[in-house]
Amino acid sequence: MCAAVEGLTRMQAADHGFSSAFVEQLPETSVVEEKLQQGMTGFRQLIHRAKDSGQLRGDFAFDDLALILMANSGVVDHASSAATAASKRLVGYLLDAFRTEVNSRQPLPPPVPTNLARVAFPPAPR
Repeated sequence: MCAAVEGLTRMQAADHGFSSAFVEQLPETSVVEEKLQQGMTGFRQLIHRAKDSGQLRGDFAFDDLALILMANSGVVDHASSAATAASKRLVGYLLDAFRTEVNSRQPLPPPVPTNLARVAFPPAPR
């Protein structure tokens, strides 16, 4: 489960908008829909296996994956040149939050310098 989330968020951080542009251009065909359903089924199975093995919190829901991707998208959008490093740190925090055992926490990636003022008070659009 961790590797899958890390892989998805790493791709999201690396492509800076390519995914959303690509997805918007996907044709609405039965083949595309089938592949999408296969991917979602795979993630559901990963979640169930991680819960069954006691490694994932019981209250984690499939829809939480969308929350992870939305949060990561915001980090990537604001972190610019440090997007990959900021994404890794965020995902480290999130994955720890989903673990059942506090003692199984992993070391976080190093902190990333950010511009808090710019994030809290973004410049007005021109």
